[in-house]
Amino acid sequence: MRPLLRLLYKTTLETAARWRRGALTPRDFASDTPARAVRAPRLHGPGLTTLCIAFGAALLLRGSLPATPPASPGRVLYSNDSTNLLGASAFDRADAHATIPDRLHRSIDEASAARTHLLQPGNGWVPWWRSKIYPADEHYRWYTQHTGLPLDALGEYLLQGGDLVAVFVAHCRRRGIAPFVSLRMNDYHGAETHDLLLAALQGRPPPPDARFSLGEASSQSRFLLEHPELRLKPDPIDYQRADLPERLRYIAEPSRRIRLRTARVLNWAIPEVRALKLGFIRELAGQYDLDGLELDFMRWSALFRLEEISVEDRVAIMTGFLREVRAILDGTTPPGKKRWLGVRVPLRLAGHPPLGIDLPRWVAAGVDFFNLSCHYLTEQQSDLAAIHPQIPGVPLYLELTFASASDSALVAAGRSGRFRPTAAEQLGTAAHLAYARGAHGISLFNFAYYRTHAVPPGEPLFSFLGPLGDPATLARSPQHYFLSQSSNPPSGPSQFAQERSVQAGRPGRWLLDLAPPHGGWRLPGRLRLQAAAPFRDRPLTVTLNGVPLAETADVAEPYRTEFAHPPNQAHCRAWLVPSAALQAGQNEIGIALTSGPRVEFVFVDLSLP
Repeated sequence: MRPLLRLLYKTTLETAARWRRGALTPRDFASDTPARAVRAPRLHGPGLTTLCIAFGAALLLRGSLPATPPASPGRVLYSNDSTNLLGASAFDRADAHATIPDRLHRSIDEASAARTHLLQPGNGWVPWWRSKIYPADEHYRWYTQHTGLPLDALGEYLLQGGDLVAVFVAHCRRRGIAPFVSLRMNDYHGAETHDLLLAALQGRPPPPDARFSLGEASSQSRFLLEHPELRLKPDPIDYQRADLPERLRYIAEPSRRIRLRTARVLNWAIPEVRALKLGFIRELAGQYDLDGLELDFMRWSALFRLEEISVEDRVAIMTGFLREVRAILDGTTPPGKKRWLGVRVPLRLAGHPPLGIDLPRWVAAGVDFFNLSCHYLTEQQSDLAAIHPQIPGVPLYLELTFASASDSALVAAGRSGRFRPTAAEQLGTAAHLAYARGAHGISLFNFAYYRTHAVPPGEPLFSFLGPLGDPATLARSPQHYFLSQSSNPPSGPSQFAQERSVQAGRPGRWLLDLAPPHGGWRLPGRLRLQAAAPFRDRPLTVTLNGVPLAETADVAEPYRTEFAHPPNQAHCRAWLVPSAALQAGQNEIGIALTSGPRVEFVFVDLSLP
């Protein structure tokens, strides 16, 4: 009898804990095996009888049956960052004097078709909430007094005691929108300003040609500046050896600046680093009526010294951290309420070991959903099909952004640092493919950047947020697939980005995952190739799944779009694609060059009406 009592006691506690977390639902009583065995330890014993007894005990412990939690965080997640407050909003032109709270309200309103919003409260180092660990008003007072540098409008608001998270939650509740916070775990933005700030703190103001963002400089906390021993790596050798003018040139060059920034993020193998983030999470969970929390491991996607710590040790550290976060959320969640814990991670599995990601173990530690991130450029091709079977039943989201390609694919624009905007059909096709591969929904990141970073700039496609959450509508819509020079650190570049140069005697081979629309493909499509230089005179043979394609002179944009930016036609060629050549799943594009110098491709798209 004693072993049975011990078993019942253990099972009761497990069941009660799962009810409190919202991880146990009535479907778990339909058989002797819980539907989500990966979500919590399996309940052993005589099966249904034991489960029912434990359930009754759980009700006694709880006092009443909790309300049924929502089945997921929603179909469309909208990530809202500070660019909506300081320059990527339509109302900037209409009302330059709008307050920071007004701007936040309007940034929520304009994207209200997405019923779940994730506020990014800064870079995760200086709280945008009422923090006792590191009060924002004390930080900005310290910053202005010691550096003499001005603050932007957001810094002034926080200096006066403002609380962006409280404003965000209150307005979301008024609009019936689920408020989440997305907290960056190891953001590197502004890390290049550390030595200049330290010089200013010592009474030596930065030189007049030190061009860097005031917002990013002021977001560097004293903890970051005063604890260089916690950094991930030493500064790059070439930076250490450079004099001040060369250092200023270094931080102005993106390809070199990223190395310096990466060195100056924090080392997550050090417990003090993780404790800082846990403290912030404890404040957010305890002080605000949030529906969920997302931990952003893509800003920045470097946590460990890979040469010093094994994959297994990384996984152990991260699962332990997630268990602590889950305990914080459970301990601060009101009875009958579900608080979701999500993570923003690479969409390719190759990027998981460097970050200590083990999908089933992270689920067992308490993660409720995974936001599969493209990092910056929208990627339709992902590892969703491989990820879904590893954690069945766990909501997966594919992240989409404002851009489909970088400036190297904008050869007609002649502009640097700008991006080709993601068109509506490209967003819809990405979402349709994601649903076909097991996604529960779609997330949106940097969506406001249509206004500031796209060529040509324009208003974000807010009217398309509703359709993105409707798989049936997407399945009946025209399709527009593409491949670009995307990157997904720490995963590495996409297959196309790695193999985009074609030369004589060495054919190109690119894979394109396709999902048929409702009723299948019935009309021919068009495959368009864009190169870094004119290539109309080059002898090319193009195939799809081994079927030779016929070239066409039509290289125009396939669909009408608000972002009409046809590439230089001398850099493009196109081929007709018969519907019979298409197949569900992986399709192989073959490119053979018979003679002459190599051709470097920058963009490929396939339009299927």
